[in-house]
Amino acid sequence: MNTSLDLILQNTKINNLIEEILTKVLKNGIVFLIKTDDYLLDNFFLDKLLEHPRFKLGIKKTNIECALHTMAIEELEDAIDLVELNHLEDTTLESLVAQFQNHKGENNKQVVYIIQKHIFYLFLTNKYDIHLLSCSVFLSEQSSTLIPHILEKALVSLFDGPINLTFYNYFFSMTKIGSVSKVIFYAASNKSKFSEFKQKEGISKLQIEPIELFLDKIGNEFTILLAKLISVETLESFFRAFILIDKQNFYPLRLSLEDLLKLTKASSNELKKLLDLATLPQYQILTEKENLYCFHIPDYFTEWIDLGRWIKNEELSVRQHRQLEVLAQDYFSSFGTLLSKEQVDQTLYWKKENLSSYNWEEKYKLDKDLISSYILLSQNQLEESLAKQQKKRSRLLKNSIRISIAVSIAFLLSSFTALLAYLERNSAIKQQEVAIQAKEEADQAKEVAEDERSQAVQARQNESAALKEADIERLIAIESQGQAEFQKNNAFMALEKAMKAEMDASAAREIAEKNEKLANEATETAQINFKTSERLRNQQESRASALEALGFFDNEDYPKGIQLAQAAYANNLKNGGFPLQSDIFFALISGKLRLEESQLEIDLEFPAKFIALSTTKDKLVVYTINGEIRIYTTQPNLILKKVIKTGYIKSLEFSGDTQILITNLDGDLLTIDILTSRTELYTDPISKTKYKALYRIPEQENNWVATTQAGGVDLLNYRKINGFFKVKEINGGRIQAVDIKEDIIAWAEGKEFYNSSVIMNDKRLLFTAPSEISSITWSNLHGNWVLGLIGGQLVVIDSAGKENLIETFSIHESKVSNLKIIPYTHNTELMLSTGFDGGIYIYVLDRDLPFSTSISSRISFPKHKSWITGFVIDPEKKLAYSISNDRSLKIWPLAIEGLLQKN
Repeated sequence: MNTSLDLILQNTKINNLIEEILTKVLKNGIVFLIKTDDYLLDNFFLDKLLEHPRFKLGIKKTNIECALHTMAIEELEDAIDLVELNHLEDTTLESLVAQFQNHKGENNKQVVYIIQKHIFYLFLTNKYDIHLLSCSVFLSEQSSTLIPHILEKALVSLFDGPINLTFYNYFFSMTKIGSVSKVIFYAASNKSKFSEFKQKEGISKLQIEPIELFLDKIGNEFTILLAKLISVETLESFFRAFILIDKQNFYPLRLSLEDLLKLTKASSNELKKLLDLATLPQYQILTEKENLYCFHIPDYFTEWIDLGRWIKNEELSVRQHRQLEVLAQDYFSSFGTLLSKEQVDQTLYWKKENLSSYNWEEKYKLDKDLISSYILLSQNQLEESLAKQQKKRSRLLKNSIRISIAVSIAFLLSSFTALLAYLERNSAIKQQEVAIQAKEEADQAKEVAEDERSQAVQARQNESAALKEADIERLIAIESQGQAEFQKNNAFMALEKAMKAEMDASAAREIAEKNEKLANEATETAQINFKTSERLRNQQESRASALEALGFFDNEDYPKGIQLAQAAYANNLKNGGFPLQSDIFFALISGKLRLEESQLEIDLEFPAKFIALSTTKDKLVVYTINGEIRIYTTQPNLILKKVIKTGYIKSLEFSGDTQILITNLDGDLLTIDILTSRTELYTDPISKTKYKALYRIPEQENNWVATTQAGGVDLLNYRKINGFFKVKEINGGRIQAVDIKEDIIAWAEGKEFYNSSVIMNDKRLLFTAPSEISSITWSNLHGNWVLGLIGGQLVVIDSAGKENLIETFSIHESKVSNLKIIPYTHNTELMLSTGFDGGIYIYVLDRDLPFSTSISSRISFPKHKSWITGFVIDPEKKLAYSISNDRSLKIWPLAIEGLLQKN
């Protein structure tokens, strides 16, 4: 394509750029080579540098201090190291400047640091910017020098041979609206069509999409392909992780797989799918080098519409929370104010809208505790303001009643005015009738006068006196006619005034009626608001009474505390509050716990591992690690009746009222008669399968689900004579949690959550959790599965199991050991969770309340001193029993009906 002269000129320009770098290295000891983020352009120039005899590729480090240490122990005479920096630690800049200052002597090592733009710009925010700029070379300023050579080399490689000038110029013109990487990707995606253009030297007939729309189309294809595999939320968090927002600018990052796992909270399988697809030649969104991933084509940032929207979301989230952080710092420094109601609502909306699968707050080192405290204080202030407004509304109600009385008086006055107008109108009508009669008389007089005038004219020659008299009578008649006309006009004017007065009276009456209606509506609204405010005030007073009751419990005044808790419960219920409001419910439960505290804990002498209730709920067995089963009666109180030596076992469950099923270390199933202490071995004579634990299928006396030592679950049928026989098996991995809902078996294998019907072999993967699943339960009210994770989180997924994550809640400090849900009073459910942190939490589930509300309103029982290993509940009596490694058995009374009836 190019002539030899063009090639010589291009090489000369590149060599001049290399000489410039050499000159700065000799002068300063170090040089910063700032990359362009165009992958092809950056790599091309680095290859050119390595072709020069003075440059040598040093050990690539992500931390300058490590790089300095490495070079200090290596002896590379007369060589200039190229060291690529992809991450920046807080202390790196000081080390870098120290190196710069030490590179004044001739014998010091010479280094070229290859660095991303956003890292270099972070350097320039401090006092060392002058030093750094003096030894920096920006490749973006040399793009006009590098692009022709890069483009030609890439096109020759892509189309397998030399290219002509027309072909080259066509693609070179595209570099004015895009990077070299984008142009080459565009050419590669349409290679077959451009090959025809190369041969025929004409492009007018080619049907190829415009390059301006090209990257958005590729991005949309990528998104559509992943739509069925990965959620849009995960996809957005994945790409936002590669973006750093600094003030109003954004910069691309280089990230490792470990970085992505920390930032996106996505599973390793999801990240592998994303990285494998994004680096494919057909998409070329990301590129991988030295186990670090970055954007391959910088134009994706401006031309892929979805990515632009995600960048905008990142910028908005950072800006909003930076503002919140500044407001919070000002407030706690006594310079600022709290948020208004609109700001609190907007802030809570922002927090809800932020991606739950993206750890962006850690990425920007935001003070989450400071912001949360600031929002909480603002909410508390708003609640106090609401109480003041309620008192103000009460005063407004009284004023509105006074206004209503005033409006009624106005209505009576307007009605009286209308009556006067009506009487005046009748008077005007009568005057009009008189005037009409006068006119008629005047007309008659006129006719008579005319007759007389005619007679007078005929007799004028003889009787002049008669003529004068006739003239006088004519004048009188004319005057009478004028007076009649005047009276007629007056009558019409009086009629108009009466009609106007009638209209004014009607309008006044309508206005009075409207005012009366508005006054009535205002009175009704005020009464409704007053009743609402009174209910809210009474609900708040109930909560305050419940909190006051806790103070009496602390002072051991239990009767007074319980009396306050009862009154708070009744008052809250009467005023339409949620019956099991957390503060009131906690006060009632605490009263019961404090009142019976001495009877609610039993010393076991040894740490306990398993616990079970008999089918009739009148017996409780506890296994301790010294190889003993302790048998207690639960009625009327918990009393130890017997101890049976069993040795070490792996599971324990009641098979009837007097028989216990256990599995030993060998995986055999055994029964123990608690009356005779006799032990019998029951195994399947056909398969000889070894088991870990058994679970009874609800409402099926002889059918059991067992987890096997080899992995998977079996459906077993039990007969007293023949023992256990396998009915069905479902293969799988190691199982650590099982739950049974009617005819559905649900279990967890590591992070994966499965279910299957008892009858059919239809194993289905419902959900993959971010960490290992340790416990499972089902909510009938919400129709959702609730999973406890080994990291202490609770995860709620929908009943269809479509990997549609509803919410994740961090509750316990470590593994969630047990999750139980039972029906409760007021048509609610009671969910209890226990953890290896020793904590026990109660959550009230209501059909009309979202899970997030129930979780945030949870109440806590007093902790065990060590992790909780077992937990069972008697749903009918609302009694729970827990065992722990702290060598204690605790009883938890959960019913409040008895407490209210008793007191």
